[in-house]
Formats: sequence, structure tokens, C-alpha cells
Amino acid sequence: MKLKPFILIAVFLIVYSCKHEIESPSWTVDVVAPIAKTELKLTDLLKDSDVDLDTNSNDELLLVYRLNPIDTNLNDLIADGDLGFTQSEIMSIPEFKIPDININFEASLETIIENNQNLGAILVPNTSVNIPSGNTIQARVFPMDPIPNFNELEIESANIKITIINNLPTGISGLWMNIENQNPNDLIIRIPSLNNIDLNMGDSIEITESITNQTFTNLMQLAVSSYIFLPNPNANIDTSLGLKFAILIENIVVSRIEGIIETPIPLDSTNNETYINIDGLNVKRAKIDSGSININLTTQLAMPLQLSFYSPNIVPDDTISISINTGTGTSSIDLSGKEITFDGKDNDTVNTFYYELFGFIPATTVNYDASVNNEVSYEISGYVKPKYVVADVNEIIMEIAEETFEFDFFNDLDVGSNFSIESAKITLGIENSIGVDCSYNLNVSSKNSIDGNSANDGIFNNIGSASFNEITETVTPNYAENEFPNLSSIINIKPDLIIINGQVTLNPGTDHFIVYDKGILIAPNIEVPLSFIASNLVLSDTADIELPTEINNATLTLVIDNGYPLVTKVDVIFLDENHIEVETKEHTIAAGKVSEDGRIYAPTRSSMLIEIAEENIQDIKYVNYIASFETSSQSEYNKIYSDYAIAVQIIAKYKSTIGE
Repeated sequence: MKLKPFILIAVFLIVYSCKHEIESPSWTVDVVAPIAKTELKLTDLLKDSDVDLDTNSNDELLLVYRLNPIDTNLNDLIADGDLGFTQSEIMSIPEFKIPDININFEASLETIIENNQNLGAILVPNTSVNIPSGNTIQARVFPMDPIPNFNELEIESANIKITIINNLPTGISGLWMNIENQNPNDLIIRIPSLNNIDLNMGDSIEITESITNQTFTNLMQLAVSSYIFLPNPNANIDTSLGLKFAILIENIVVSRIEGIIETPIPLDSTNNETYINIDGLNVKRAKIDSGSININLTTQLAMPLQLSFYSPNIVPDDTISISINTGTGTSSIDLSGKEITFDGKDNDTVNTFYYELFGFIPATTVNYDASVNNEVSYEISGYVKPKYVVADVNEIIMEIAEETFEFDFFNDLDVGSNFSIESAKITLGIENSIGVDCSYNLNVSSKNSIDGNSANDGIFNNIGSASFNEITETVTPNYAENEFPNLSSIINIKPDLIIINGQVTLNPGTDHFIVYDKGILIAPNIEVPLSFIASNLVLSDTADIELPTEINNATLTLVIDNGYPLVTKVDVIFLDENHIEVETKEHTIAAGKVSEDGRIYAPTRSSMLIEIAEENIQDIKYVNYIASFETSSQSEYNKIYSDYAIAVQIIAKYKSTIGE
């Protein structure tokens, strides 16, 4: 019985120990896992290249090298400023008219006789008397009331009409008078110009005379000559009545005014037709992208001015209004989005722009001094950048200056000296975005600047015009390709330079459109099908790699599936974090399996055991794959299709303990 406690303890320990082993088991297993994988294609050559990739109708890969085009635009034909102009003119104040001047004045009997003792004694108001014969009225000056709205006028011409009404109690004889300025007493006109006036009691007379080149002030006077009272035996005396004068000065043409300007004074209008000289183009109209017409005015007149600019050639038409008080003034009209017709005033010219400039001195409420001697000078300038023009085209020869294109195709495609292309194509693409048929004569040469070899060829052809939708303002270009007949010599020298020069001729025609930023593009396009015989053709790729920590007891296997119809050597270069080589392994693999039609139907697989020194394992961070092809010993070309590739992977096999 005493053994029972010991037995229980032993059982407990056995059970506890078995339970621990069951709950935390561990074992060692063999692990096979890919640790690096990549696929090498010829497209990898093109990552940092200007070469595009395409396929032909047989799904063969084409390397397409498109060089930057030569661009000849309308702005080569119509340079900045060709559709612009600058002109300076002077506008003067011509002789101008002012409103009629009316002056009403009456010399009463009381005023007339106030210094005549004989008549003053008998001509008593509200009486009837006998006026005897022989009574002479002495000459006398009658100041007139100030004329409003001006201080002084220089009148070139005017008509003066004076109506004299005799409200005296008797007839008069031998009357004449001078109209004068008060200070100084300058004579303006004698009324009548010849002879004298005889006027019965109650009668009137109208006299019209012309005035030329006289200066008027607003203070005038009537200098009346001596005249005779005719006898009247039964005269009724009203001393408030006398001789009444109604003076009308009309049709007044003024060369100078100092005063209030009651009605606008026009300036000399001006018009001009500017001719725009563009070699080979008779521009009829242009749709404007941007531009403006600017006017600068300068005047010595110390008064307001109002000027307007107008051109029927601007559609929709618009008027620039410019107001200045004195000195200078500017204004402009924005031409953006408008159309200009370059057909002059009467729609019968080309390359001409017609405009008018007119203005006036507006009515004022204060005095100003304006004279025909005053001038307004102006400068008008225009600048236009068109979206497009419609023009008659004469024959225009556009010189294509020599252009050199760097051609690094053979740098991207690393080939040896034994290089030959089975089938390649170099085309010169011509894109015509002008509404004119063109012919072109181009010289093209290729050059290998390393060995100095060169080859020359020429392209001579025509291309039709582009079409243009004026509503949407879109151009549909015409495109043509010209293939080089001398292809093999151009390609096989492995050129790094393409050189082009020559001429493009715009053929004559009427009503052709030319869009400002569109023209003729000339671009060499090089298509090289990947069907070649070459030495040292290289594909390369670099990828990250993560080696397991247990790699020291592992084996690495390089597995290659060659999907190219070429014997391939693959270099596997292990790199550290600074891309410095740690170790390099290489392996050669046979070409993929080729069917009777020349296509790969299955890749060829090959594997190689990789051994890495243990001291280098922890430094490896990247792996660089380099696939090299050697085909120069072959007699047949190898076609390369878009689905061809070399698959490379590194497989690690190692032991791993689970549960520890």
C-alpha cells in the first residue's frame, strides 16, 4: 500500500511528459522554392529607348524607330508682324460751322434825339406835332448787349442779314451804319455795302451781305451814320419806339473759336488702306487667334476730344472710341476670335486692310480755344496672330534646312560587327496639314559617325492637300509614306545619324486654307523586323533577390526555358546592395523547338546547379541576368515573334525544421 503514492506520481509524470510532446511537435522537412524569377524579352531593350514595338501581319515583332519630325508651319510663311502694321498720321481741325447768331437791338426815338436840342424840344411824348424838314440826326454809336457763348470768333465766311424797321414818327433818308467790335473798334461790315437807306415811316427793309475773314468779339456795336428826318405835319409821338434792328449772322464758317462750343466740331477724318506684303500669298481673310489694334493720340489742344476708329474689314465690325481731355490718350480693340477680310474698302483688293479714323470736339459748358491750326497726331498699330488664313497661293518654295537626327537604335540593340537585316523598311512620312497640294524634293543620308561610313538617297514625290472644317476649325491632314529604294546600304552601315534637307513646293491655287500652327511634317520612320543574323545580341534584366536565412545548407538551381530560336548563353551575376558583383555563373542553352513554319512551339529547358561561397551569401541583394545570342554562323534568318521570351528562375532547395 505504501507503493501507491509513488506509483501515482510516476504515472502523473509520464502522462505530463506525453502531453507536452503531443502539444509541441517538431520535425525537419525538405523545402523547394523559387527565390528569383524573370522573363527576358526583346521589349526589355526598349525601356529607355525611343524605339517603339509593333507587329506585322504575321505577328512578327517590329522595332519601329520614329524620329522627331521636321515641322514647317504657317508661321514659317507668315512670321510675327507680317499681319501687323504701324502708321502715323495727323488730324487737323478744319474750318467748322457754329450755330447762327441772332442780335436784336432797338434805338428808341428818345435815345436818338436826346442830344438834338431842336427835335428834343418839340418831340414830346404822347403829342401830335409837325416835324419840319431839314432835321439832321447826328452820327452815333450804339453798344449792343454781349453775345452769349463765345468771347471771340475768327470767321472765314458768313452771311449777315439785317432787317431794319422804321417805328419812328417820320420817314428817314441817307441812313447807313457799321457793325464793329467795341474794343478795339474794328470794322466788321458796312450796311449797306454801297449807297444809303431811305425808309418811310412804318416800313422795313432787309439787307443781306457776306462776311469774309473777320474777327468777331462777343461785344459789338452799331455805328450809325448821320441821316435826315423827313417832314411829317401830323406826327404822333411815342418816344419809346424808334429804329429796330434784327441782325442774323448765319452759315458761319469759323477758323477759330474762343468760347463755349455749342455743337460738336468735327476733326478732319482720315482713312487708310495698308498693304500687307507676304511673299507668295494673297491673303483674303484670316480667323484671329489673338491680336489687337491700338491707337495712341497726342494733342496740344487743352480741351476734350472724342475719336472713333472703324474698319469694315473686321468681322464682326467694331468701333474704338477714345476720349481725352488733353495731352495723350490710348485705346485698343481686342481682335481675338474675330475675322479680318483683307480685301480693302471696296472688297476688290487682296492683302489690304482698310480703316477710318474720325473724331470731333464735343460740346462744352466752359470756354475753350480751338483753331484750324491745332492738330491731333496719332499712331495706329495692329498685330495679328491668326488661327488660319484663306489665301490665293502662288508657287512657294520652302527650303528645308539641313536637319540631323541622332539615331541610337543600334546602341539600344547591342549587335556585333556581323550584322545583316533580312527585311527592313525606312520610310519618310510626309504629313500635309496645309490646304494646298505640295511637291517635295528631299535629300536623305545615313551616317555611321564611328567608322565614317555613309549612304545617300533621295525622295521626290507629291502629296495632296489637307481638308479643313471651318465650323469646328479642325484639320484632317493628308499622309503619305515614301520608302527608300537604297535600303540595304542605309541600314547595314548601322547608322547613328540621319540627315535630311531639301525643298517643299506649295503648288499654286485659289482660296486655300493655311492653319497657323499646322504645316508639313517630315519624319523618318525606321522599321526593323526582328529577323536578323547578328553577333553578340544581348538581353539584360536586374531583379531583387531574397535568400533564406537557412541558405547555408541549401542548393541553388538555375532553370532556363529558352523560347527563342537562338542558342543562348545566360550569365547570372549576383550583386550586393551597391550593385557590385559578388559572384557570376554562366550557362549555355540550346535554341527553342522550331516547327516547320519557323515558329517556336515549345521552349527548351535546361538547369544548372549553382554553388555560392558561404561568405558571400549574406551580401547578395540583386541578381542580373544577361542573355547573349550568337547567330552569325547561321545561314538562315531567325524570325522573332511577339510571344517569344526566355524564362529564368532560381530555385532553392534546403532543409527546414518545423515546430522548433
